[in-house]
Amino acid sequence: MALEKNILSKSTFIRGVQCLKSLYLNKHRPFLRDRLSPEQLAKFSRGHSVGQIAQQLFPGGINCAPSHPAHSEKSVKMTAELIESGAEVLYEAAFSYNQVIIFLDILVRSETGWHAYEVKSSLSVSET
Repeated sequence: MALEKNILSKSTFIRGVQCLKSLYLNKHRPFLRDRLSPEQLAKFSRGHSVGQIAQQLFPGGINCAPSHPAHSEKSVKMTAELIESGAEVLYEAAFSYNQVIIFLDILVRSETGWHAYEVKSSLSVSET
């Protein structure tokens, strides 16, 4: 299964639901994007730090994150292979369906099935 250049992530799917023109420009004219502000970069950094702390709650996991966004297909295949082989904990497990790709922060096998954990560093839940 080849993932196309224009596959959607969770965030780009939400962008498209909110505004189709924004999705189009984001995917086809990325050079028009504003530079990230220092505040936004700090939020991303905080999110990564919180994610690493959350992984400590489920030690020994295998990281399925792609080395580059263009390598998402490898992450999807790796996730499937690890699940099939009996892995217990996966970080950044990747799944795709109908040209939408998602990465779960933490995926944990239990006696009754799988538990997915999405880690957020904000103090409240947004409407989105």
